[in-house]
Amino acid sequence: MNKLRILIAESDINYIIPLQNKFIKEYFNSIELEIITEKDYFYSKFSIPQQIDIAIISEEFFNQTILIHNIGKIIILTETNISNKYAGQNITTIYKYTNIKEIFNSINGVFSSNIINQKTKTKDAKIITITSAIGGCGKTLLSMAICSYLNNNYKRVLFIGAERLQTFQSRLTDKSPIISNAFYAMLLQSDVDKTSIYNAIKKNLRNEGFSYIPPFKAGLMSLEMEYSIFIDIALQAKQSKDFDFIIIDTDHIFDINKVQLIDAADKVVIVTKQDANSVFATNVFATNIDGGANNDKFIYVCNNYDSSRDNAIANSQKSNKFTVNDYIKSFSTDEQMEISNIINSKDIQKLAFSLI
Repeated sequence: MNKLRILIAESDINYIIPLQNKFIKEYFNSIELEIITEKDYFYSKFSIPQQIDIAIISEEFFNQTILIHNIGKIIILTETNISNKYAGQNITTIYKYTNIKEIFNSINGVFSSNIINQKTKTKDAKIITITSAIGGCGKTLLSMAICSYLNNNYKRVLFIGAERLQTFQSRLTDKSPIISNAFYAMLLQSDVDKTSIYNAIKKNLRNEGFSYIPPFKAGLMSLEMEYSIFIDIALQAKQSKDFDFIIIDTDHIFDINKVQLIDAADKVVIVTKQDANSVFATNVFATNIDGGANNDKFIYVCNNYDSSRDNAIANSQKSNKFTVNDYIKSFSTDEQMEISNIINSKDIQKLAFSLI
């Protein structure tokens, strides 16, 4: 079944977010929603033929050339309360400062029957594996920021800190591990049912803006536990339908377990940095996972990007085995930095939204 393609073009991200949230909440599996906030990118996109079911466009972005494209319905957000400002059978105007509920109801009314017919009740969770070829790239903080953003957008999110020696808890208020001896004894049973593993983990979940599995009381090697436990938990959590997204933050070790986590994922975010060593390592990684630029399962992110420093990604672009999808501008990675302070970053919001 084809999904309705909906575009929202408006420069004010704070205006877009409530509307975006409403669409996602109501029609999660029935639409493909694209957000554009940059005018230059908008015009570049419409320099080639577009086919869109509903285009919700700020008056600031709209021009007559938009009408030559194959667009089922154009809704123009105006700053003047004039309903017939634009003529055309497929054009509707909405006063953008009307309350968000009325705006959504007006937009929904345009294609309500089509959307309702396509709306599905079953929502499969997405497993997102976040990894890198290098350590110290800010991957864990980025992973938690994505979890927090998705949670703020009405998504049920499970964060799994899949490290052999877990340190992710340093970013959380409650840093204490799971201490139940019975819990660890159950995990070490040779004939343990994998369903039982998730059920046992579920009883220990905590929440700090998103659900997460607390750290184990020691490293996997010390507990004589296999790394595959993280894969088992993720797959069982997906099957349970308790969550919309399962975010797995992995360490940078490359082995069969990493390959299995990548295979299990719906999307894989590969985090790199802009220095030459990081670019070299990421090229090697991309070659080994067949995760080149033409594989849309993989999203490459340059974290903590600083435009004043040399960018080895751009310098070696022709020889790279990967293409960076997003640059996350530099922010403090100080240990006191709270997740809530960085989720307002437009770069992180864009990355998180691309996963939706």
